[in-house]
Amino acid sequence: MKKQETSEFFNAVRIAFFLAIRYVTQTTKWQTILVIFIMTLTFLNLVVVTGILVGLMDGSLVGYKKYYAGDILISKSAEKDYIERANALQAILDAEPQVAAYSTRVIEGGTLEANFQRSVSQPNILPDSVGVSVTGIDIEDERLVTDLPSALIEGSFITQRDTTGVVLGARLLNRYFPAETGLQTISGIFPGDKIRLTVGDASREFIVRGIIKTKAGPMDTRVFMLQSELESMLGRRNDTTDEFAVRITPNAHAEAVQARILAYSVGNKALIRTTEEAIGEFLDEIRDTFNVLGNIIGGISVVVASITIFIIIFITAITKRKYIGILKAIGVSEFAIELSYILLSIFYALIGIALGILILYFVLLPYFNANPIDFPFSDGILSVTAEGTLIRSVALLITTIIAGFIPARMIVKRNTLDAILGR
Repeated sequence: MKKQETSEFFNAVRIAFFLAIRYVTQTTKWQTILVIFIMTLTFLNLVVVTGILVGLMDGSLVGYKKYYAGDILISKSAEKDYIERANALQAILDAEPQVAAYSTRVIEGGTLEANFQRSVSQPNILPDSVGVSVTGIDIEDERLVTDLPSALIEGSFITQRDTTGVVLGARLLNRYFPAETGLQTISGIFPGDKIRLTVGDASREFIVRGIIKTKAGPMDTRVFMLQSELESMLGRRNDTTDEFAVRITPNAHAEAVQARILAYSVGNKALIRTTEEAIGEFLDEIRDTFNVLGNIIGGISVVVASITIFIIIFITAITKRKYIGILKAIGVSEFAIELSYILLSIFYALIGIALGILILYFVLLPYFNANPIDFPFSDGILSVTAEGTLIRSVALLITTIIAGFIPARMIVKRNTLDAILGR
């Protein structure tokens, strides 16, 4: 009995495949192209909209890691003036095999004054000044950890021997961030101009070498100079550090390296955080919100595509109801007829999804990687994962199957004689 049931099932499947192929070959090519085009656009809308929204946040994380924090950021505690036992921490980093490189930074609050020559000759005019974080860096170490020099938008980066040069973050300049944005900025400063920096009791003139724009954390509101020059202005020893940016080896895990550093009981001397921890939970919260929003927008497109498939299958079945009645009359099972329309829906969905995946991975992803979207707070990328693409593909396929089954079931269930007579 079971053998007979199995044989009948496979016969029904073979008949369903035959009928589905007949539907496709007898349908006009423009209708087929149109339906596949709709399915492709639906898939892309489902994946790309979410990918762009989530990519805004992922772009922030990429920029934060690339230009500022590296893989692990070590900074001073809020109640400390600098990282205590910085030399001991350096020795730990030197001994850690999965630390590829690290950069030390000295940071101090100060005042940047532009057009100060004018305020000297015209004392009634208020000086053009802004409060800044002056950051002393080792150029070679910084190049090994972050890609800060590549963020230049004007001029050139300071060199290891440039004792009189500084680089300014773009958020300090009015032409990049006008006063309407609410930020305190200065105007009229370009590469080659002189500015005056006051840090503590020390005040010195420097030449602006270049302007950087990173969209990463605090980097665009800082003034960068040689670490040795800032330490000289502060009268600090060379073993007092405010910040470490650490880059780990390619196959290492930041959490594991962080745990090994903390095992030396230096956690009470400094804040030792991975990039994700340093940037804060708010980014994950916004990312999750954008993910939900993208899914809602994509879900609407899936509903539209499902309605389209429903209408097409329904019209196809209605126009072939006499044909369906004859098939039922000669002994073709309802299951085989319904399955044929489900296979037709699967055909449309699979071709549309396949084309969408090709466009996604061979056109859109390379394009967005080469041309990130220029948002004020990040360089937006297209954030797509293989797992997410698979889940959305399956969801679209299942929805399409249901949309194809319902109208087929409605038509097939009609009385056989009425179907043949067209009633």
